[in-house]
Amino acid sequence: MAAALTLQSAIQGAPGSVAVIVPSRPHALTVTYKDLVSEVASFQQKLAAIGIAQGSPVSIATVNSYEFIVSFLAAAWQRGIAAPLNPAYKQDEFEFYIEDVKSAVVLVPKGAYQSKSPAVKAAQKFHAAIAECYWDDAKKEVALDVKELGQLQGKPKQPVLKPDPEDTALVLHTSGTTSRPKVVPLSHRNLTRTMKNIQQTYQLTPADRTMLVMPLFHVHGLLCGLLAPLLSGGSMVVPPKFSASDFWRDFTTHQAN
Repeated sequence: MAAALTLQSAIQGAPGSVAVIVPSRPHALTVTYKDLVSEVASFQQKLAAIGIAQGSPVSIATVNSYEFIVSFLAAAWQRGIAAPLNPAYKQDEFEFYIEDVKSAVVLVPKGAYQSKSPAVKAAQKFHAAIAECYWDDAKKEVALDVKELGQLQGKPKQPVLKPDPEDTALVLHTSGTTSRPKVVPLSHRNLTRTMKNIQQTYQLTPADRTMLVMPLFHVHGLLCGLLAPLLSGGSMVVPPKFSASDFWRDFTTHQAN
């Protein structure tokens, strides 16, 4: 019987193959599997350095982007728990989710701290660390700019960890249409099994390129749009949000199928 995968071992594209294309910059950002793995490992080290360890919830309040992908995977690799949030939430909504999962750190876009965005105010209320996460074009890397350490203040640097299939990798919430939203924890084993099912259902191969239009704080966007293509060794085009005026241009320019 094959060994269970984790979100680390499930990235199976050829090193030189394209993994991610971000069309929304002055020039499209094209990332190979080799560069993606290297970037995630580097960001994992940054999370470990501020005290993120096994079971630490990492809330991600950014739009669809390369930095979202890197921080999401790095949190899971570090045996932390990725907790994606809708970046358009109001402050009281952020407060609910940050308190509910007991966020250790909240990742926000560049400039959010100075502008005191709703996510920042909510994180401060519950003493979560706050860090801006963004693509640093000068350094050609995903930056982790810590603004407040909050509850991580004084916590020692953690070792870089290797995930286990039974670790909780992701927490999402039910929609809450009939009652208070409930936490749904998903392990690496849960996620990779679903990734395999999606890959087999869609018959995804390394030749396929996905146009990702679902939000990555949503389970459909995460599993069908991001994780299943990474398992298949294919690639994805990742605009920050769906745009009817840009969709076909990006779809054809970057040869999505």
